[in-house]
Amino acid sequence: MVNEELLRRKREEYEMQLFAFHSRDVCTTLTTLIKEKIESRCKKIHQAIINKYNPVGEEAELLKRNRKKLTTAYYRKCRSYLPRIENCVEKLLAIPQHILLDEDKIQATQFTAEEFDEIMRNLEDLQRRTKQATMLNGVLKQELEMTEEFENNIEVANKLCTAIENGIHYSEIDDATIKAIDQLRNVTEEVEEFCSTRVHRLNCLTLPPKEFSIHDL
Repeated sequence: MVNEELLRRKREEYEMQLFAFHSRDVCTTLTTLIKEKIESRCKKIHQAIINKYNPVGEEAELLKRNRKKLTTAYYRKCRSYLPRIENCVEKLLAIPQHILLDEDKIQATQFTAEEFDEIMRNLEDLQRRTKQATMLNGVLKQELEMTEEFENNIEVANKLCTAIENGIHYSEIDDATIKAIDQLRNVTEEVEEFCSTRVHRLNCLTLPPKEFSIHDL
């Protein structure tokens, strides 16, 4: 009984998704319409008798009670047909098994246990590859940042080299430096030649050292 009720609720839910109403609503509406129709007919019969015979007193009360009994009798008799009506409604609104909603069409494809295991293995492999690709992407990004930083350092070094080269390309400084070096070389040669003689060697060795400045040249 519980399983049947669950299946019925599931079927009604599916009908609601497809039709915006389900079979139980239809049966309830039909039952209400039948009951209203019976009451309406019994009221018309009651009113017709009153209009024709004009009962009063106990006769009017008896007629009213008989109207209620007639309504109940008709309704009880009709209730025996309600299960047939419900069965017809369920058959009319029954959704074939091959009819699927757009959101349920994925259920049309069924997989065996082996196929499902294969799908799960492929999914795990895909997740592993995705993780590796993410890690590789991070490493490549770090390498790219280091390369860009290295290129920036090279650019700065080139600018410094250019600045240094431009800073020493002054003819006056170069000529003065070369002239000073030549004068220093000449003085050194003359001093060595002078001190190499025997007469002045001792004197040269005993002479106190004199401070020499390149500014004296």
